[in-house]
Amino acid sequence: MLARLESTNSFDRAVANQPYLDQLTKATREARDVFSVEGTPSFFVNGMQVVLKDCFAEVDQAVDAAAHR
Repeated sequence: MLARLESTNSFDRAVANQPYLDQLTKATREARDVFSVEGTPSFFVNGMQVVLKDCFAEVDQAVDAAAHR
């Protein structure tokens, strides 16, 4: 419970910090607009987005394929 409380307090402090919140908002917009990231987690391998349909095994497959190029 203490870890969760500290996490919540850290989050509250972060979003109350306007310069940090502005930076986070900018990064979120860039992720959406430039990289077509629609949520988390999102994975990129060699600049290509790995869209997960079923499981994280797809990330392993993408990394293995990139390693063999």
